[in-house]
Amino acid sequence: MTSNEVKEIYEKTAEDYDRWVIPCKKCQYIMLIEALDLRGNEAGIDVGCGPGELTRTLGKRLDRGYVFGLDISNNMIELAKKRTETEGLRNVSYINADYSEMNYTDIFDVCVSSYLFHWLDDPIIFLKWVRNSLKENGKIGLISPSPEWYWEVQEAYRVVMDKYNLKTREIVGRRIYQLDDIENYFEKEGFSIQSINKFSFKENTSIETCLQRVNAKSDRQYFSDLSKKLKKEAVDSLMVELMKNTKKLVTTESGYIVIASRM
Repeated sequence: MTSNEVKEIYEKTAEDYDRWVIPCKKCQYIMLIEALDLRGNEAGIDVGCGPGELTRTLGKRLDRGYVFGLDISNNMIELAKKRTETEGLRNVSYINADYSEMNYTDIFDVCVSSYLFHWLDDPIIFLKWVRNSLKENGKIGLISPSPEWYWEVQEAYRVVMDKYNLKTREIVGRRIYQLDDIENYFEKEGFSIQSINKFSFKENTSIETCLQRVNAKSDRQYFSDLSKKLKKEAVDSLMVELMKNTKKLVTTESGYIVIASRM
């Protein structure tokens, strides 16, 4: 999947993402920012900022500093700008671009990124870019899903894809990384890991709400190998599979909060 394909997903789903996904992430953003132990006067950047909830939360913490939000999706950036204007934050601004198009060297004290890592084609390239963008001893705070993330939906999805004798893919993103992989990537690119916090909780929700959240993150890219006719059939089959036990679905939200500094 190319960067342009990822961009197309979030151009379509920006408003749904803001409505269905962001409310579930706010506590994670607070945990991330607290773990960074900031002074309040830092220069920050949020890579893959989406509608800017984390960007704004960081901006409020850096009341004597500033934050840039960077995202490939124009529709996400427009939502972020509107929310920021409504909240009256003057130290937060946004750039609509792929991070690889921006050339920063020793600019930022802190970089944050939430739910971008599993979309990356090459995490090493991303971390190299982050390292170049940070000042010496600058910090990165990352939130990345763990393999248990939405495993209940993944299991139902595998059953459906087996029906068509097709290989499964991640329901959201390119690849969900194991913690060992993430640690190795960070250390290889010259970061010193300061802390790793794993979070996991169960959420009891309707199947419809769960799928709205998953689809807001993916635009059903997990069925992209199917024809239009079979895709509709597969969507119905996924609902049936999820409803076998109950109309309520208990899903797992899980991931890692990684704090590291540039050596």
